[in-house]
Parts: sequence; structure tokens; C-alpha cells
Amino acid sequence: MEKLSVFPLMSKAIPKRNWRKTRQDGDFLIVMANNLRICYLNKTAAFLLQLVDGRRSVGEIADAMLEQFAVGREKLENDVVAVLRDLEHKGVLTLGYQEGVS
Repeated sequence: MEKLSVFPLMSKAIPKRNWRKTRQDGDFLIVMANNLRICYLNKTAAFLLQLVDGRRSVGEIADAMLEQFAVGREKLENDVVAVLRDLEHKGVLTLGYQEGVS
């Protein structure tokens, strides 16, 4: 049975930052002021999060990551979706859509 990808559904979503402060000194971490949560990210997730600017769509972020990492498109798309969903669940970002975009 073929596994369905949710990437086409999420590719037009625009991730928006919910954090106020980041720090990078060997590790990349995010400090969430509203709940005092600290999130540590690996280098790949940190690179992804640095692309979150409130203007780029999930698809554009994936395209930029494909230029940086030697990995197949389908694997990268699945990983991007997984990381963004996890960060949204933790309250680090919010996935939204621009008006008139579906």
C-alpha cells in the first residue's frame, strides 16, 4: 500500500514564529517566554527554523533545504512536515495560510 504524503496539502502554509529569542553557541536553542520552555534543535532543524520568516511557504522552505542538503525530495518533504508539525505542537511556530491561498 502506497503511503500518502501530506506535503502537497501543507506546501502553501506559511509558518510564523512564536518565539522571541534564539541562541546559537554550538547548539541552537529557542526560549519560549510565555511558558519558559527551551527547545534544543539539531543543525538541520535549526537551518529549517532560520528559514521561517513569516513570508516563505513550506514549499519554499523545502526548496531552499533541497539546495543545501543531499537528500531525495520525498524524504526531505516528509522530514520538513514532521519537524514543522512537532514545532507547532510545542508552540514554537504556527502554520497558517494567506488569504485567498488554498
